[in-house]
Amino acid sequence: MGKVLLLVTWLVQDQPPSNYQATFDSMEACLQAQAEVIADGDRMKQGVIDHNNWLAKNSTAYNPGIPPEVSAVCAAQ
Repeated sequence: MGKVLLLVTWLVQDQPPSNYQATFDSMEACLQAQAEVIADGDRMKQGVIDHNNWLAKNSTAYNPGIPPEVSAVCAAQ
C-alpha cells in the first residue's frame, strides 16, 4: 500500500470549518492518529458540556454553547 491521508474537519461554534490533512506511510499509523484526533474532539466536547451544565445550575443568563464536532477519515492516496 502507498501513502495514506488523514483528512480532518473541525466544526466549532462561531468559527468557519477548519480542514487539514496529514500523510502517513501506513494505514495503521493513520488509524492511530485518527483515534487521537477523535479523542481530542471528545475531550473538547465534554468540556463544553460540563461548562453548559455548570452554567445551567449557576447562571440566570443561561445560553448553552454548541459542542465542537470533528470528522477524521483515513484514505489511501
